[in-house]
Amino acid sequence: MMLSNVGLVAFHYKSYGTFLILKKPYNSTVELPTTEIIEPFFIKGEIMKEYFIDDQNAYMRYQDFPGESSPILFIHGLGCAGSFDYGEVASQECLKDHRCILIDLLGAGYGDKPEDFDYRVSSHAAYLKSFVESLELTNLTIFWHSLGGPIAIELAKLCLDRVEHLILSEPNLDPSTFGSSSFEIASFSEKRIH
Repeated sequence: MMLSNVGLVAFHYKSYGTFLILKKPYNSTVELPTTEIIEPFFIKGEIMKEYFIDDQNAYMRYQDFPGESSPILFIHGLGCAGSFDYGEVASQECLKDHRCILIDLLGAGYGDKPEDFDYRVSSHAAYLKSFVESLELTNLTIFWHSLGGPIAIELAKLCLDRVEHLILSEPNLDPSTFGSSSFEIASFSEKRIH
């Protein structure tokens, strides 16, 4: 199966009834195996939603998969640079009844990349608090990976009455050691290089 001009597509696979989210630049062609695919059922624009962050004049983008059970908010880290890395995770059989919200933080994935945003943990948590409130999320579980960890902890402090559980994956809470990739990333200056 060949698809042209694909931005973001989700597919339903027979083997595990899941979403596979592909990120490809426009004007490219994606070749997909045909044995497992039932049909594509979301195209960019139908799956991605936008949340406008007033004080940044920027959009955070997200995917919101319906479910009747308590919502799960997925916050990516630096290694998983956006919501497109979580399609397979969010579609696990044990999560099929949960509302799963996969976000792209400002500066990552399909999120806007405002030059004047400071990209601090507390700044991400502040707009995510407004986002959580705008969706009227309660009994919320926050799943986080790497850099998403400190953001999730800060967000949980801001939304104590809304957050029920935190789930971590490679939380990056321990100090990095020389030679590790997170040590290298942490050693970069925050100064903008032109």
